[in-house]
Amino acid sequence: MKNILLLFILILIFASCKGNGKLNDNFGNKVFKDDSLNKTTKLKNIYAEDTIFCELVDVVRFFDKPIEQEDVDKFKKLDIKFTGDTIIIDRAKAIFVKDEIDSKKYFGKGSLYVFFTDYLLDKFNVNVKVKVPYIELAYEDAAKNPFSYYFLMNPAVSTQDHLFLYTANDYVLAFKKQTSKINFRDTYNNLNKLSLPLKYSFEFVLDEPNFINISKEYQKLLDLENFDNYSAIKLPQISKKLKPILLSAYDDTGQSILYLYIFSEDYKFLDKLELYYSYDVDSGNIVTLYDIDDKYNIKITKIEYKGDIERIIERKDYKINNSGKFVEVKK
Repeated sequence: MKNILLLFILILIFASCKGNGKLNDNFGNKVFKDDSLNKTTKLKNIYAEDTIFCELVDVVRFFDKPIEQEDVDKFKKLDIKFTGDTIIIDRAKAIFVKDEIDSKKYFGKGSLYVFFTDYLLDKFNVNVKVKVPYIELAYEDAAKNPFSYYFLMNPAVSTQDHLFLYTANDYVLAFKKQTSKINFRDTYNNLNKLSLPLKYSFEFVLDEPNFINISKEYQKLLDLENFDNYSAIKLPQISKKLKPILLSAYDDTGQSILYLYIFSEDYKFLDKLELYYSYDVDSGNIVTLYDIDDKYNIKITKIEYKGDIERIIERKDYKINNSGKFVEVKK
């Protein structure tokens, strides 16, 4: 198990880079050694004690391309874990074997090699100029999403606990490796339950009836690092796979915000939607209001107040798809 915890990882095949002329053609030119492994190895429980979880800690972009916040928000939700000889990206699983190669034979001698060696040394004090340990996937796995879009790398220094990922859009993501995972299961099961339909009211925002305080340790999981004083309540499940909750928090000015969160059946955060918030603008403020019926048809209205003038500036309708994502309904 110690060998697994110290594993330095590269997923070899990077099919999505083949359309990028700037990348060296030598990159990722190994082949899977034992294809039968992928067919015969039994997958372990992905929440076993030896599971390694990864937390995003840095985002940069190759070729000086701009970093888009929408992309960063997506990366924060990426779920990567390793258990035994299995890698799991979100719900996709693949078996790997380990090997190592001279870094210039792996990256090539061009800009990709220069970028990674400089970035890893400057940011994480890791030198990969000699050997690059990596893992290989069977061809059929490496050709499938999401494995065709990423390779993962841990540098060849046993004291390092970081994992690096390069995406098809030239993002380089650094993850900190964890040996334990914050589990939202117990917190969810302890929450009180609120029925639908539900509509904004001033009293509801003030009283937050039956909401239960939840730990600050869930900041990153909930993507609420700029808020504090969390409390939550369950809403009726959407099938057996989707678990909605209402979560209230406060910003640094003391203003409350209310979100509708969707969790999966294994308590993974899937998506969130702002239901209520208020912030100041010139000579007034803008308030977000909500209306949720018993079928989870959601109406969000933004109203601007300036003195005695009240003006609707945005009105949107949402539904929740089978993947637990909020989808705008055009009318």
